[in-house]
Amino acid sequence: MKISKRNKKSIIISVVALLITFGLGFILSLVNSSEGFYDCKISSWKIDAKLEDDGDLHVVDTLEFKSDGYHFFEYEIGYGKNIIEGSGSDSYFDYNSVKVSVYNKHGNYYFSNQSEATSNSTSYFKNGDCLGFSWNPNDCEDGGYKLNNYTRNQNKELIYVYLDDGLDSTIYFKYEYTIKNALNKYQDISELNWQFASPLEEMGVEKIELNLELPSLCSSYDAVSSLEEEGILAFGHGNGQSSITTFTSTNIKTKTDKLIGTIGDVLELRVVIPNSPVDCFDRVDSDNMISSSRTGREIIHEEESRLKALDERLTSAYSRSKTKYIVFNLISSLVIIALLVVVYHKFDKERKAEFDLEYLREAPSKIMPSELSYLVNEQEISTESFTANMISLIRKKYLVIDSNGSLLTDEKANYSIQKAEDTSPKEELNEDEQFVMSLLFDKLFKDGSFTMEEFEKKMKEEDSATTYSNSISSWKKKSIALAKEKNYYDSINVSRSFSLFGFAGVAITVYTILSMYLLYYLPSLFIIFGAINVGLSVFMISYCSLITRKSKYGIEEYTKWMAFKKFLCEFSHFEDYDIMSVVMWDQYLVYANVLGIADLVEKQMRVKLKDHPLYQEQFNSGLSSTDYFFIYWHMNRVSRRMVFYSNLAYQTMVAAKAARAAKTAGKIAGSGRFGGSSSFGGGGHGGRAG
Repeated sequence: MKISKRNKKSIIISVVALLITFGLGFILSLVNSSEGFYDCKISSWKIDAKLEDDGDLHVVDTLEFKSDGYHFFEYEIGYGKNIIEGSGSDSYFDYNSVKVSVYNKHGNYYFSNQSEATSNSTSYFKNGDCLGFSWNPNDCEDGGYKLNNYTRNQNKELIYVYLDDGLDSTIYFKYEYTIKNALNKYQDISELNWQFASPLEEMGVEKIELNLELPSLCSSYDAVSSLEEEGILAFGHGNGQSSITTFTSTNIKTKTDKLIGTIGDVLELRVVIPNSPVDCFDRVDSDNMISSSRTGREIIHEEESRLKALDERLTSAYSRSKTKYIVFNLISSLVIIALLVVVYHKFDKERKAEFDLEYLREAPSKIMPSELSYLVNEQEISTESFTANMISLIRKKYLVIDSNGSLLTDEKANYSIQKAEDTSPKEELNEDEQFVMSLLFDKLFKDGSFTMEEFEKKMKEEDSATTYSNSISSWKKKSIALAKEKNYYDSINVSRSFSLFGFAGVAITVYTILSMYLLYYLPSLFIIFGAINVGLSVFMISYCSLITRKSKYGIEEYTKWMAFKKFLCEFSHFEDYDIMSVVMWDQYLVYANVLGIADLVEKQMRVKLKDHPLYQEQFNSGLSSTDYFFIYWHMNRVSRRMVFYSNLAYQTMVAAKAARAAKTAGKIAGSGRFGGSSSFGGGGHGGRAG
């Protein structure tokens, strides 16, 4: 089955829609990923933490950072703890415990266990490598913005690293510090509830490993799995992709694949330890104890019940959202598929013609090439229709073609074409032929003749190429209007209303993505349901708008012309069809051009003529328009050349427009004497690395 240009457009639009939708799916999937949006990331984050028996938390963070072209890295450390109920002293940052190391993958250190800021930490512009701290009032970034502006009254501190030669593509940052009084100690239990890792601004974060050591006295207890049991309990919050890999009474290890900043992922660990019969934190000052009317176990049990209920509500909403997302898009897709089937059978499936002969040895009717093109090319007029009219004019002897000394074997024969001087009565010109004569001799060659080389030269000139192309376009529009009057195609309007279902399908996918997918961050695989729905919806929109079906009259005419086309393709096999009995070869060649088989017809004629004496005598000689058998070969070659010239004219117009645009753009860009590097105008600052 031949795919028309209109249907090709429909297919292309649908494929593009699918690609765009899958592209959207890829982007949305990055929302659930730590990488993709960012040009830098923490590729691994190792956390070694030790909870001391005095309630202090000693931490060593080692970050592997990957980037390209950055100069600084800022690392914030939060230290405020959460007291759920009761009164107690807050935690605080031990500034004297800080040690910073920065080194590359080759083991070369920029800073090694450094606890003091560098001499240029307060400089507006950094000359050389720099280390600064937010707790130093005058330490600032490159550019003068003070570090404590980020942390003031927020229970966090910031460490600033600047490398004058730029950060290596892979570089390591090691931060050692202590949080004082990180533990919550009640009368009955002690609790560490701590966020050990959270997403860094504008960075992907992945592969986090936490190793938490508990005081040695904790070995007196067993590791348990619920608050109802007496022993050490550990569980996490804040990240569905984290898991506890090791849990003993003195050591807890967790592993996290990634942190998703867009949904507030954190790596949070809660550890509950009994205070009796063994008090593992007997060195905690009594002033740091939490005073409450309830026991710590009661407080934590209530808090965990609240969090569990919240998780269940969110899980239930998440599950409902998944189901709705799939159902909405799946039902929409099935409805559209069903409607497509209905539309095809009711409005697009081609009728069956009553004419059922395989071959037709004569043209079904005398119609203009443009009209035939409209019939067989889904209401479009091909360029070959124009060249077919030239052949028709030669056949009717309004044009005279001469080989101009060229041989049939010449690759690029320079044929000569001129208006006939013979004034004897001829067949009347139809509207197509009148147009061709006017274009050739009223607009392009007013002296009444031209050669192929002269025509090619004209098509390389913008004015002539524009005249030619615009005239062809106008003629095609007029020819389509005239051909429509023959009612070859149904006037279908009902099917267009079905395209509204396509728009509804797109709307459903957009709604489900915005209200369900983005709200609950469903698995990125789910976008495939939306992609299918959008693809089908856009296909329906484009398909319904481009449906063309031949009328009962049109399908009969089309079937006859296809039978005639098949005869032209195979007539050399008909032994009863002698070449000398054919009187319409020139007309056949006119239609063969429109049907796209001119070269094949020429080969068929050669087969029929190969043993004819004139063929043997004249093949290698210069031929003129009076040679009965070979005039048609001239016609066919001229036809091919004219199609080439039409394309050449279009290329000339495009190149001329591009040249003018480039010339104008050059004048605009140069008028203000601007050029060179960046003007440092606006924007550019953001993120925690740069």
